[in-house]
Amino acid sequence: MRETGFFTVVSVVLLGLIVIEADAQFIGWEAENYSTSNGNPLTGDPTGYFVVLNPPLTETADPDQHGGQFDITEASGNTFLGIPNSPEPLEGGIWVKYEFEIPEAGDWYFWGRVIAPSLFDNSFYWAFDIDDADALSTNNATINVWDLNEAIGDSINFPLGRDITLEQREQWTWFRISSRDGPYPYGGENYGDPTPLDFTPGTHTLHLIDREKGVFVDRFFATTEKSFDANDTEPAPPDPSEPAGHTFEWKSANSGDWNVPGNWTAGGPPGNQGAVRSSHHVAVFGDTIGSESRTVFTDSSVTVNSISFINAMGGSYRISGEPSVNVNASTAGTSASVGVAAGSHEFQAPFGIHSNTTANIANGATLTFNNALNLNGQTLSKTGDGTMTVNNVLSAGGGGSIIGAGGIIGGVGTVGGDLDNSGATVAPGNSSGVLAVDGSYTQGSGGTLAMEIEGLAGPGEGGHDQLAVVGTASLDGTLGVTPVGGYADPTVRGNSDSFTLLTSTGLSGTFATVNYDGATLDSGGHAGNGLFRKVDYTANDVVFTNLLAKAGDVEGDSDVDITDFNALASNYDPSGANAPHDWTEGDFDDNDTIDLTDFNGLATNFSPGGYGGGPDQVPEPASWVLVVMAILAGTSLIGRVWRR
Repeated sequence: MRETGFFTVVSVVLLGLIVIEADAQFIGWEAENYSTSNGNPLTGDPTGYFVVLNPPLTETADPDQHGGQFDITEASGNTFLGIPNSPEPLEGGIWVKYEFEIPEAGDWYFWGRVIAPSLFDNSFYWAFDIDDADALSTNNATINVWDLNEAIGDSINFPLGRDITLEQREQWTWFRISSRDGPYPYGGENYGDPTPLDFTPGTHTLHLIDREKGVFVDRFFATTEKSFDANDTEPAPPDPSEPAGHTFEWKSANSGDWNVPGNWTAGGPPGNQGAVRSSHHVAVFGDTIGSESRTVFTDSSVTVNSISFINAMGGSYRISGEPSVNVNASTAGTSASVGVAAGSHEFQAPFGIHSNTTANIANGATLTFNNALNLNGQTLSKTGDGTMTVNNVLSAGGGGSIIGAGGIIGGVGTVGGDLDNSGATVAPGNSSGVLAVDGSYTQGSGGTLAMEIEGLAGPGEGGHDQLAVVGTASLDGTLGVTPVGGYADPTVRGNSDSFTLLTSTGLSGTFATVNYDGATLDSGGHAGNGLFRKVDYTANDVVFTNLLAKAGDVEGDSDVDITDFNALASNYDPSGANAPHDWTEGDFDDNDTIDLTDFNGLATNFSPGGYGGGPDQVPEPASWVLVVMAILAGTSLIGRVWRR
């Protein structure tokens, strides 16, 4: 979770006007980027916990020593860590743990950028390379006291001098990490003669443990140069161009616990257990499981910067557990992501994004969310040609949006926000099913809504797909309808099958292209021999209908009226001289002529009010209508013959 970087100084630092020892080494990280804590400071009541904070912040210092409030107006990365004045912590202490890399063996000197506003708000406990169980808020042989703006015996840590003002106490100041009552030597702990810490190269840990409330820390910094003074020369912030953090790959061939270090490559497990925090860790699930299916489970929240599934051997990973697996951007600017290079993988645990996130799924690969997909007000961008399936059975919360930029977005769950389909295929259901959108739906010119019709059981299994939009829907692009599961078109003339494919609270726009079973429909929707496939747009819904029209219904609008008669009359061709003809011209018996037989079919079915069973249906024309039509027909047909 840390942001570390090191570099070698080989000359004079001109801007700081301070001579640095040749080959001095430096590392540093943001205080809020801890890898683990023994509580979850971002959920529930944060009282007594380390809390991640943002300026500007007004804080109350100890009333006996300070007597008022002060403002924290800035912080590195606009974020810092602290424990505001509050009741006592939980038994056992509240701590955060940092992992960091030492590039070179030798003596190291550590600093922290801290605000310690009073004598009762001016210390932490600390320890390097201890077990979590030993990280207690107590003086013992394992834990050291870090005094800030205080002199106790030989431990003197006044970076700005003993005559420090109240205003200076309220400002960020660099303090050397000093020791008292711990395993390091007691003598010589003053600011000018710091205790060296001897490290070997590799990964180490620092536990920062609560001792007093009302103290805050912004950054950590360490160097092999004893004489370097961070208050004279401000240490450079961690370099975003450096690698964002560590990549940890699952190395067990079996199912196992995410939080067990031995299941990962050196330094694991990745992420912040128990906290939703900015992260620099990448979790990789690769070929170690071969072609098997394995479950990786966690019993605490885990947050990483990126999760990648790269198994190319046919294996599948299932990430399960409670309460959630999360991704978040790093403070170095690395965007959060989840990616699938190959295979089919799923999150059975709730999955949350805490910054804008990209889900890149390669062609032929699938990523399924089978529990809550929590957008938390952020944007999840689906890229790649593969499939992302949203099957969450729990409510996804917090608003936000999914942008479909490529591939397929499907499932029978709920998108907990808006769905913006700019260039993907939205395909509700896993066969036939309903995908809900708890926001608005927008489909651009590059988007496709792909719907399956299986039967007449309504939306869902055994019926047809549906996109159920809680908000408004704006349409463009393509509608693709595919019959599956043995669905057959109507076989009795006058019968139709209708499917409500999309519901909303307000509809605008239309699909530019409609395809049925892969073939593009013309503007009239006529598929041949009186079979019409039509899309109707109501104020809120999109309805697709397969109609086997009755003879005489030239337009396929479920009525036979004077408009249909005029179409037949204008195309009358009893000899077939102007063939070929089709249904939409009046050739209802498909013989490439338009003659009295076709007219009789129209006359028999004449029903201006519709033949679909509605209240205005006129199943058979009245005799006077037939007389009028005969007169009109005679006039029209004679006129057409005379003109020939």
